[in-house]
Amino acid sequence: MRSLLHALRRVALGIAVVAAASVVLLLSDLQHRERAARRALTRKHVWKIYFVQYNDVIDVKDAESGVLEGLREAGLEDGRDFEVKILNAQGDMATVSALIDSAVTGGADLLITFSTPTLQAALRRAQNVPVVYNYVSSGLKAGAGKSNSDHAPNVTGVSLLPANDEALALLRTHFPSIHKVGTLYCPAETNMVNAKISLDQAAKRAGFQVEYVPAETATDVPDAAAALMSRDIDAGLQIPGNLTASASVSARPRAARTYRSSRSRSRRPSAGPWSSWHATTTTAAGMPRISRRGSCAEKIRRRSRSRISRRPASS
Repeated sequence: MRSLLHALRRVALGIAVVAAASVVLLLSDLQHRERAARRALTRKHVWKIYFVQYNDVIDVKDAESGVLEGLREAGLEDGRDFEVKILNAQGDMATVSALIDSAVTGGADLLITFSTPTLQAALRRAQNVPVVYNYVSSGLKAGAGKSNSDHAPNVTGVSLLPANDEALALLRTHFPSIHKVGTLYCPAETNMVNAKISLDQAAKRAGFQVEYVPAETATDVPDAAAALMSRDIDAGLQIPGNLTASASVSARPRAARTYRSSRSRSRRPSAGPWSSWHATTTTAAGMPRISRRGSCAEKIRRRSRSRISRRPASS
């Protein structure tokens, strides 16, 4: 019995020694852990921001520059407060979803989408990541929500329609002979359908007629552009769209030849965009490009006035 009690006392003593040593170690490490916690709190989190773009065109680059400028104006510094990674699908719709997945698995803290297709992909595949959209004609019609107060909880952004009223006012001021304008549009693009409706409304207010030619694919654009230029229009006023923005370069030469041929036959003044595209085109950001190509627009204006003055008086 005595030996059993003696053994129990030795076990109890050992447990007490271990417990005391543990308390000493914990107390000695407490200050170190508190310092580490304070450092973690004071260390600023650098946000991973992914720019997800559908195509690589000047409108997207302008929008990208505007976003970066806005972040700087907000007092945020690249490398200190955030880091940006740019993903571009190069016009391949099948790649868009893969880019969204890549951003999510890459630990994105924020997705900034450029264009309707990238927003729609983010709505489907990035429901747990904050999403800010821009370069979109209508975020609500793209599926972001029912209204500005009833929308996906992780999504916000800015919807931008082309400045049709301003563009038509410029035409009215500098090209008073122009009454009928033409544009291509893609019925499958939600943004272009919205832009078409907006142009219809603006044209009705300003007293213009609008001629539309549809194009479904990039290979359709050159033929559609040539068809548009052969119609009875006075000028082209291209609404913004992903398809036409990507394919417009290849479409211009043929459309310009068609337009010049049709104008020479009809002896009507030319102010078409296919020979001087930027003079009468509005961007998705809503600013007429005539301001960027002022010299080009001035040449068109002078040429148009010269031809108008040479036209015989109508009977």
